[in-house]
Amino acid sequence: MFFLKSGYKFAIAVSISVVLICGCATSVDKRISMVYAQNIEYREWPDRILEKRFQEYWFNLFDGRVEDAYQIESPYLREMVHLGKYNNYVKHTTRNKLVNVEIQEITKETDSLISVSCTIRTQVGNDKPVNTSIIDRWVYVGEKWYHVINDPILLSN
Repeated sequence: MFFLKSGYKFAIAVSISVVLICGCATSVDKRISMVYAQNIEYREWPDRILEKRFQEYWFNLFDGRVEDAYQIESPYLREMVHLGKYNNYVKHTTRNKLVNVEIQEITKETDSLISVSCTIRTQVGNDKPVNTSIIDRWVYVGEKWYHVINDPILLSN
């Protein structure tokens, strides 16, 4: 850019700034409403990045961002289950609204495996909210946290 006149340099700099600012302003906040059981505090996450990935996964799943949720699934699942089959497996979640996730317990099974006991509260339209208790597992692979689905039906051919 040293060969351009200063007016052009300024115009290019302003254009780049606008693109960067607009790009940041349009990013989606992928946080969900989380509540913690009385015996647990939000600080009990062994890794803040895991907490962020947890929220991002559940946001993506209920917001219909199936491809984004799929990318957070464990590498072995993505190797065994193609996106189309995964989409059929999770498509029912988009008709539900995620009300909140209540965290009951976060257990460090190993350095690379975490279990999160939680209750997923969902609602369809004006119906009464439904609570589903699960143990959500996360594995640390290649310096990233991934969601673990342990469902023999999904994993079968």
